[in-house]
Amino acid sequence: GYIKFVCGEENGTIAFLPYANDVRMNETNGDLSYSEKIKNWSSIGASHYDDGLNLFCGHLYLVGSRFSNNLVKVGDIMAVTIDSLPKCDYIALGHAHTNQKVEENAYYSGATIRRIINGSAPAVNLIHTVKNKIKSVEKIQLTSPVQFLEVVATSIDDAREKLTSYNDNDIIELKFKSSDSIASS
Repeated sequence: GYIKFVCGEENGTIAFLPYANDVRMNETNGDLSYSEKIKNWSSIGASHYDDGLNLFCGHLYLVGSRFSNNLVKVGDIMAVTIDSLPKCDYIALGHAHTNQKVEENAYYSGATIRRIINGSAPAVNLIHTVKNKIKSVEKIQLTSPVQFLEVVATSIDDAREKLTSYNDNDIIELKFKSSDSIASS
């Protein structure tokens, strides 16, 4: 899809492609590669680009993107290359929850709340424009309403004591370290 916008002296088009899994995309493009399907679908909105600011928003993996600290990605299955996406001024991506610049004009802003223990801090990207041209992209750190924390305890009593210092809204991964074996009761 696409949206045309006017904001003060700025105007342009936002082409977008929500999360598109391979099964859904097979309904109309069964014999093409995943990258070719993404290219076909994203070109529908991009066909409305004009001489204004042209943006693309997609929920997909781009080759070269990083995942949060403790997640591992093997290969580039279901990831697309930059040339599968429309030529435009700015590419805003989702799916990888880590703020990062992947290509010259392709960014993941990251998640707006911390999603995993020790994950990247929540952030958004603010795009500064002048006369329909991007002048800069500013990363803005957000304050998460909850903390995702890891607490290591050596016993139930130790865990109980450590957990009293956290808020009820905090999300805690509790780990026990002990040389004692676990006994059934």
